[in-house]
Amino acid sequence: MVEEARLEDVGSGLAPVSAGWFVVNVADAAWLRNDAFGNRCNLESSKRPEARPSGHWGVENQGLTPGGSDRP
Repeated sequence: MVEEARLEDVGSGLAPVSAGWFVVNVADAAWLRNDAFGNRCNLESSKRPEARPSGHWGVENQGLTPGGSDRP
């Protein structure tokens, strides 16, 4: 059985800090801001490898600002 991940406030919102499943409102999740590419909510912990999902998929929300680019 997979256990629930522990979420912590990382300054920009909540992010998983342990492995497992979790439920978080996107408005409460950690977001990254980039002036050129808009705002991004990764829903995965990139700073803590032990908290990354073991599957082969990921979930990300991205919001583009007016005039922003969707390509790096």
